[in-house]
Amino acid sequence: MFRSFHLLILTSIFALILSSAVFAAGSEGMHLVADIDFAGQDTPALIEGAKWKYPLTAIGTDKVAADSTKRIVAFGEQVTVSLAGLRAEAKYSLEVSYLSDSRDRVQRLKADDLVLQKRHELKKGQVERFSVDLPEQVYADGEIVLTAEKISGPNAVIAGVKLFSNQQGMLCLPAVKAAGKLGGHIEGKVFNANDNEPLAGAAIKSEYDGQIVEAVSDSEGRFVLKLPYEWREGLAKNLKITCVWQGREERTWVPRGEIFRPRLTVRPVDVKKVDQPIMSLNGHWDFCPVPDEGFSNTGENAGQWYEIEVPGEWVMQGFAVEQGKFAAYRRKLDVPEDWDGQRVKLRFDGVYSVCRIWVNGQPAGEHSGGFTPFEVDVTDLVNAGDENEIVLAVKNESLADVLASGSQYAVHQLGGISRKVTMFAVPTVNVASMHVVTDMDEEYADAVMRVEMDIVNDGEKNWKGGKVEFKLTAWKDKQDVRIDQDKFKIDAIAAGQRLRKVFEIKVDNPRKWTSETPNLYVLSCELKRGWSMLEKVQRRIGFREIEVQGNQLLVNGKPVKLRGVNRHEAHPLRGRSLTAEQWRTDAELFKAANCNYIRTSHYPPAEEFIAACDEIGLFVEEEAPFCWVGHGTNSTWRNADPQARKNLQTLLQGTAEMIERDRSNPSVLFWSLANESQWGRNFERTFAMSNLADPSRPKAFHDQSWGGYNNYGSNTQIANFHYPGPGGPEQAKNSERPLLFGEYLHLNAYNRFELTADPGLRDIWGQGLKKMWDDMYATDALLGGAIWSGVDDTFFLPNGKTVGYGTWGPIDGWRRKKPEWWHVKKVYSPVRILEDSVIFADGEMHAEVENRFNFTNLDEVVFAWTCDERSGKARFDIPPRGKGKIKLPIGDIAADQAAGITIVTADGRVVDEYRFVNETIESDHEPMKQAAGKVTAVTEDGKIVVNGDGFRYVFDKTSGKLKGGYVGDDKVLTGGPELMLLPLNSGGDTQMTGEDEYVPFTPTCSAWKADTVNVEESENVVINVAGKYDEAQGSYRIVIGPDGEMTVKYDFTCLKDINPRQVGIVFDTTKHCDTLSWKRDGLWTAYPDWHIGRLEGSTRAFAGTPVSESAGPRYEPAYEWRFDCNELGTNDFRSTKENIYTASLTDDRARGLEVNSDGSQSVRAWLSNDTIRLLIADYINPGSERFYRRHARQWDRPLKKGDKIAGTVTVSLR
Repeated sequence: MFRSFHLLILTSIFALILSSAVFAAGSEGMHLVADIDFAGQDTPALIEGAKWKYPLTAIGTDKVAADSTKRIVAFGEQVTVSLAGLRAEAKYSLEVSYLSDSRDRVQRLKADDLVLQKRHELKKGQVERFSVDLPEQVYADGEIVLTAEKISGPNAVIAGVKLFSNQQGMLCLPAVKAAGKLGGHIEGKVFNANDNEPLAGAAIKSEYDGQIVEAVSDSEGRFVLKLPYEWREGLAKNLKITCVWQGREERTWVPRGEIFRPRLTVRPVDVKKVDQPIMSLNGHWDFCPVPDEGFSNTGENAGQWYEIEVPGEWVMQGFAVEQGKFAAYRRKLDVPEDWDGQRVKLRFDGVYSVCRIWVNGQPAGEHSGGFTPFEVDVTDLVNAGDENEIVLAVKNESLADVLASGSQYAVHQLGGISRKVTMFAVPTVNVASMHVVTDMDEEYADAVMRVEMDIVNDGEKNWKGGKVEFKLTAWKDKQDVRIDQDKFKIDAIAAGQRLRKVFEIKVDNPRKWTSETPNLYVLSCELKRGWSMLEKVQRRIGFREIEVQGNQLLVNGKPVKLRGVNRHEAHPLRGRSLTAEQWRTDAELFKAANCNYIRTSHYPPAEEFIAACDEIGLFVEEEAPFCWVGHGTNSTWRNADPQARKNLQTLLQGTAEMIERDRSNPSVLFWSLANESQWGRNFERTFAMSNLADPSRPKAFHDQSWGGYNNYGSNTQIANFHYPGPGGPEQAKNSERPLLFGEYLHLNAYNRFELTADPGLRDIWGQGLKKMWDDMYATDALLGGAIWSGVDDTFFLPNGKTVGYGTWGPIDGWRRKKPEWWHVKKVYSPVRILEDSVIFADGEMHAEVENRFNFTNLDEVVFAWTCDERSGKARFDIPPRGKGKIKLPIGDIAADQAAGITIVTADGRVVDEYRFVNETIESDHEPMKQAAGKVTAVTEDGKIVVNGDGFRYVFDKTSGKLKGGYVGDDKVLTGGPELMLLPLNSGGDTQMTGEDEYVPFTPTCSAWKADTVNVEESENVVINVAGKYDEAQGSYRIVIGPDGEMTVKYDFTCLKDINPRQVGIVFDTTKHCDTLSWKRDGLWTAYPDWHIGRLEGSTRAFAGTPVSESAGPRYEPAYEWRFDCNELGTNDFRSTKENIYTASLTDDRARGLEVNSDGSQSVRAWLSNDTIRLLIADYINPGSERFYRRHARQWDRPLKKGDKIAGTVTVSLR
């Protein structure tokens, strides 16, 4: 090709091109012979680079039309386009189009090694065209390779390429496309790459292990290759397809993941002549973290062996394995004697992330991918009735780990056998796969079970055939269900072959499965030869049908709204390897929080978690194990192409293994192909494969469905957007697809300095959630959303380090409820009693109610009410997603008396609680010291002493600040007032890496200096103080009355810009005043006793619990989350209490400081050295968590230099 010419020739040709004065495309007799744009899904000419469509926000329609193909560009560090089939005797000219959304983009254009444009600075928002005549030497070999190289800026771009010639058309350039269609066959097409016309008569061939499969393209250029079933056992990655047309050979590759479904044999319930067909291999294994060089198939000379627990991660058990190196596992076991003559399968539910397996010293198989199951057939390797040995070599680092961002995400190696291991026996002819799809009739009453089965003859002899017998049983009550046909004939199966069958079985009016009615059935299947049962297998199923109609997702004909959370597999001491109890607990906790949907971010969970969701009723979006593929968070993609062909097999395999395991589970509502990744040709093919693997469910892809960030034009059935902000629901209204906010309302986590000071941010978060969810619920096109996240992602490593993303869950890693859990439960409540509508009249309580259930009428739930000593129950006929009025016969209710309502579902779950008071409860404050005389002030020894009946205040005459406040002779106050303009502090790192220390951030204003301090005496004592802090200057007016009540009016002017989180006045008490009590107004009418935001409560600074890290206790606590503490006090004590009527800090004799307010102020207490500090705030906001900021910003009140800050606080000694 031209790139072999010498530099001198290149320079000469380049000079010749530059001297060309006329663009030949405009010359007479020139014809357009190639027109390449990037709008189509497939662009064969694009050799290197990815596609991107500029959104309207980046380039407006005043610059480029919204539907212009030029909006879609190819981009990359370099973009390469190949033009082939050029005629040596013809003349050619080239037109290259550019479009940039940046003024910073500078690039170079080359044809082969010839520089066409040495340096081109692209203009923002303009379609630019560069035209040039091509010398004959450039295309002498019939091909031009055109490359745009980035010089500076984000990347290089090409918007289009046109080729003109003085001859019509180009030479035929045969090309072949092929894709696997599962089931062992490949479909493809042969065509002319220059005009896309089909080519008939091409010879197609594929060869593997000495066998050849051939086909010929038809008149439309199409062909089908049907591959032998036995190829699935040995074919590891890609299969080469060769195409020969008129003597010219072209090749392509089809990944194994498109051709064959992964085999996950159905674990048997019963096998003929086998006592126990399944054996668990969980428990103690031997582990060698540093195997000797050359270790392969036996553990004898591997090195030092230690005991390790399986399942489990090696890091979390105290082992270190060098990055990129294999560790070794070993286990001895006795295989039952009655397994002789059966096929023996070894199943791993998860090994992170690549492994090689040997059984009795012989290779058994290998696997890549840490979150999905796989099996190997070890029949010929085990000795039934004797001791056997399994050896694994396991490595954490791999392409699968990169594509999952797994170790990066968890900030530690996830390596190990992390999920359960089983060995099981099946007959030679066995049920390799059995899945059930349920199709409902038009009334969604009767159903057809489509039972899809693969029956495989794994033996060496032909099987003459037999039959299968089905039985359907209700899972809970074990009652048999009538089906219209239960026996089906099975044809003969040749040795080593598979028979795929689909049986349709009618079922009259089965009970339907939904998240509100999780009715499960067990389908049993016996494979028989004559009258003899060979094997019995089972699938647990639910009758439900999923459809997408426009921008609605329907289940059993009804549109659903998904109230969800994202959930990681996470435990502080086990990492991402959990136990059966923990999986069940998670499902129960989220169900109790009124979630009806879980997104399994960012990988498939263990099958036990899916089973729990089936049982208790949770929709599941199951996500394939791929995260940040092509996303900037994973630094791999700064130097690697996410669309590289080498990635495809891993993407296909992980997705297919997920689907094959769980596609019969009714809780799985749809599949997600990846998290926050770059859509492109690899995911397009994965999407196509997933639709073949499971056409009964829609698919999602977690990118951004609008805007200029991570929006590459994905087209899955469900659209996505992450962190949309409060304007998201309005933007979502016009979505043509069901739109999911796959991550929204990020919990406080990364603002770690704020959180260590004030856990009350977790309570304030609920306000943003309520506002956002109400808007989402009202938006039809919004399918729903998943709060980020579900469980704290914190790992306490054995080496003492704490790593992970931290405290972003409504439940912590120990599965304790945090304040956000209650807010999730209340906001996601399917029964919303509208508080403003509640009226008490004539012995009844009247209210308006929203039924936010998807399927349940409120006549199926109980409203249990209490009032005084009276109680009762009621039901109301309000349809799903409807509104109505209720009336409860509570009897006469006195002023300030409350009526309680508990709403209970048919299965006994409490979905909500309310407590309505007949009249607003005002502050019941009574001064602790009633006026009994005068209040006087004396100035002496540099102090101002204010005396009253039973109390005394002492102020410093120079600073105007309190030095003491006394009840009798007991000192309770030690300082104040002090102005707090607490700035937002977003510091704290996204991830904890074990090197972090997060000091509580709670400073008051600094460097106070008083200018004037004076005293006025009348009925009250008034102390006027004027002065200056570094942050503000102004004055305090302190008024002390005869009853000891002190009112502080503050009036300051900012001296600098501050965006505050809290503004108010701080007082100091002695350390003995360590009991905080309060009464307040709240977001909800009812709170549980454990909640830091309860409406009325009392708590001590410390509760006898050990001091925790910012991420919580390192060892499993036996106490509630509110009692976790740091040096400032417990979570309960040091958290902001909003909207107070009264609050107090008192000692053991109930002496201390009381705050009196009207419900508009907040308080926060904390221990500082030997002092308890109390902030009385006139302003607070939800903090600076960066992923929550778009919501929190709604409450911001930024202060500029010169702005005024003023307020009034009232306190009393008691």
